[in-house]
Amino acid sequence: MKKFLNLNQSLSLNTKFRITDAPVAKRSRCRQFDCPHEGKFGKNIISLATLFRYEDRLPHRKIQDALKRLYGLKISPATILDLTRRAADAVRSEYDAF
Repeated sequence: MKKFLNLNQSLSLNTKFRITDAPVAKRSRCRQFDCPHEGKFGKNIISLATLFRYEDRLPHRKIQDALKRLYGLKISPATILDLTRRAADAVRSEYDAF
């Protein structure tokens, strides 16, 4: 089974995204059908990094600083780039349907 890293706090964002409760920096097994199929980060961190990148227009280095400051999550800018790629791949079929 794959392990995923999720965030601890609930955040209500002013978009269609919702971050749910889970322990900080604690690995948990994913048993839901909508979890990502690759990597150790779950859908909550992927959506938060993507939101920081495209809604708040933060560069990857600033996203790294924000995740470390807010949640104590140590993640590289290259990993953040990969997370945004994975988010784009996940919604590509919906985008192509337009």
